[in-house]
Parts: sequence; structure tokens; C-alpha cells
Amino acid sequence: MVSSSLDPLSIPEGLWGHGDFRSALDRRDIASLFRLVRQHTGASQTRIGIATGLAQGTVCLIMKGGRLVTAIDVLERIAGGLAMPDEARLRLGLAPRVSAPRPESASSRILTNSVPSLGDAQSELAAAAFYSNDAADRLGDQPSVGGVGPRLAAAADESTRFLGWAEVSSIGDLTIEQMHDEVRRVARNYLKLPMVSLFERTRFLRDRAFAQLSCNRRPSQGRDLYSIAGWSLTLLAWMSTDLGYPAAAEEHLRAAWLCAENAGEDHLQAWVRGTQHTAARWQNDFVKAGEYAEDGLRYAHDGSIGLFLESALALDRARYGDHNGARAALARAQVAVQGLDTQRDRLAGPFSCSVGRAGGFWSDVYLTLGQPAEALSLADDAVAVFERTAHQSRNSGSERMVRCRQVKAHILLGDFDNAWESLVPVLGTAPEHRVRPLLQIVLSMADMTARPKLGKPSGSARDIHDSVMAFCGRKVRGC
Repeated sequence: MVSSSLDPLSIPEGLWGHGDFRSALDRRDIASLFRLVRQHTGASQTRIGIATGLAQGTVCLIMKGGRLVTAIDVLERIAGGLAMPDEARLRLGLAPRVSAPRPESASSRILTNSVPSLGDAQSELAAAAFYSNDAADRLGDQPSVGGVGPRLAAAADESTRFLGWAEVSSIGDLTIEQMHDEVRRVARNYLKLPMVSLFERTRFLRDRAFAQLSCNRRPSQGRDLYSIAGWSLTLLAWMSTDLGYPAAAEEHLRAAWLCAENAGEDHLQAWVRGTQHTAARWQNDFVKAGEYAEDGLRYAHDGSIGLFLESALALDRARYGDHNGARAALARAQVAVQGLDTQRDRLAGPFSCSVGRAGGFWSDVYLTLGQPAEALSLADDAVAVFERTAHQSRNSGSERMVRCRQVKAHILLGDFDNAWESLVPVLGTAPEHRVRPLLQIVLSMADMTARPKLGKPSGSARDIHDSVMAFCGRKVRGC
């Protein structure tokens, strides 16, 4: 029986796993995707258009390469019309849609442009976790009544999506305010929630800002949207570095710098440079990292970014052998503490530098200079700062890094029992929070406690070595 153009378009699920399909999705090459669908299903351009809500002429133009598809709402429409499974949606850069797709009106499709789709238990729980830290800041750790928390959080996301739809043709102050708040919320939840869910939220936020910038906006709205896009890109870069892809981070940061310039926002420019420093440092390019940190200081007029950059610069200079330069930068960083006001930071999480976080840099400087006693003293002080900080306000990632410097100082001083005690909290890090920089510094402890170096190591030294290897082995091949 010959199929009609009005029949539902059915694509065997197994096709989405074929190499050609995966390649087209990874490149967001909709022209190739449509050609593959036609090749494997025999569907006409009209039938593809009906399924995806596109005119036949538009489908023809796309298939001939005359039109690129980049808008999120159009990609959502195509994904829904072709009934893409979650793995295919993720390759296309869209959030998974675990529940069966429902028929969508044009307005409901627009809503999907603002946040990852909801409607199932998994996404409700993710939304609940995303909002719960903010609630904890205000109310303390109070249990939800009758398990209603996930539903309340999902409803909050739905309202956000409505706001995006209501102002899609003429963006208003409410949408700008909501987007700024979303950026702040992602930063506050950094290394408190699984990285992948935050990455997807940030990616959608970036794309939403890009989509709005493609329209004609008032100058003030344009600056706000460039700021939102710039912070989103900088967050994506930080996440990329933590996930082990610093080269990808550099691409995000080139775009972030342009956005920061267009926004006229020195604070954002300073943190772009700070994030570029971090990506370069974890690639062991300490000269380049130092150049980024030094340049960033030109834009560091308020908040804690000046403390971060001076502390980072001290470590960079120590690493590439400029010991006098390292001590000079360290002295400036310690002076900067006197006027520190983290309340003036635009964002929290990775974009705020407490005295405890700075102390981790300072401790590492002295480790590099071969002065473990001084390094231990600074690390102890930094850990004490974190322990005095309320749990919901602590930068957990920075605290773990400081504790690692504490461990290394103890090892260099031959105090393996205290090294083990300092390591225990780090070993409790959940697998989803074992970012690549943490794994690198933890793995270095295995080399420090290796048997040939220590002769016959003590029990604590063996515990450190074996535990570190196991910690990395669960996450990194070859550890």
C-alpha cells in the first residue's frame, strides 16, 4: 500500500544509531538529516514538512543547502516531528524528552526555547534539585510536604517557559530579569548539582540569548542580552575545563570576550580572563595563564576578581620559575584581602573568590617554591575559613582543592598520618563531582607515595597511595 503524505512519518528507532545519522546530528546538519530520512523511509518533502511543521518549499531549500537551521525552536519542532529518541536529541544539542511527545501548537513549541523540557519524573527531580539550594538559603533544610517539591519546581520551570513565550515577539524587562536570575542560579549551584544537568541549562540559556540578539532590540536590552550570553559562555567554558576539555573552553571564551565588550561590562571581561587563565593553567601553559591573569587585572575594579587574579598570577609565576614575581603577586593578593567585598560579585560559585579559595592558591605557591611548612600553614588557615562558612554558601570545589594542598604539604613533611586525615573528606567526593582538575591533583599524590620513592612506606602512606588509585580508577582510565 502506497503511503500518503498525510500518514504519520515513522522512522525505525535503530536508524538513529547509524553512523550517517549520528554524524548529521552532531553537526546539526539538517540538510543531510532530511536527505537520510528520505533515503531510508521514502518520505517526500511534503511528508517531511507536514511532520515537522515546515512548508514543502522550506524543506526543499534546506535539503539543497540554501538555508541553515540554527534556531532552537525550529530544531525542537524537527526533533518532535521526527520523534527523535533522547540520544538523538542530545546529539542535536536538545534536552531529552523521556515521555512520549504530545502534539504541539506553534505557541507551545516556542516555550521549549527557554529551558529543557519537563513533564516526566526525572526532569521534575532535576528541576527540584536546581531550585532547592536557593530555598535552602532562605528557609534552611526543610523537607517537602508529601513529596511535593519536584512538582513545585517543575511548575516554576513551566512559568519561566510561559514568560519566554509571552514576550517572544517583544522581549520585556521580565524576561531579561528571569534570564539574569537563571545565570545566577546556575553559578550558585555549581559543583552542588550534577554537571551535565547544569551544562544543558546553561547551553539553553546561551542559545536563548543568541536568539533574542538576532532580533532588533533596544540598546539597553542588547547590552543585557550580551551580558547574559557572555556569562553563559563563561560558565560553559568553566564546565568544559572541569570536564577535561580546556580547548573547547577556549572557543567559548573567545565568544564570551566579544559579548563582554558589547555589554560594556568590565567585571565580565575580568572573569573571562580569569577563566582563560584557568583553562591555560590546567594545560600546563603557565606563561599564557599568567598573561591572561595579568591582563584581567586591568578590568578588575570591584568584587573579588582582583584577589583571584593576583593569587592565580602568583602561582603562574612560581610555576614558570619567576620566584620574585610570584612573591610580589602574592604580596599584592594579601593586600587585596583587606578591601575584599564578595557582595559586589555579580555571580557566586566559580566567579567569587573567598579568602579560603585564595589561600589554596597561596599554599600552592609555597609548595612550588619548595616550602611545605609555609604551604601547610596557609592551607590549614584556608580550610578553617571553609569550615566556618555555612554549608550552602561554601564553594565545595575550591575546598576540595585546598584540602589536596594540605595533603601534599603533609606528605612532603613526612607526616602521612595527618596527610591521610586531610585526604579522607576528599575521598568522599561524589563521582559526578570528581572534575578533571581534582583528579589531576589527587593523582599526583599517588606518585608522591609510590613505593620506590619511599622505600618501605608506612601504613598511612600505603593507604593514601591505594585510595588515590582507586579514587581515580573509578573515573579515569589508566589511573
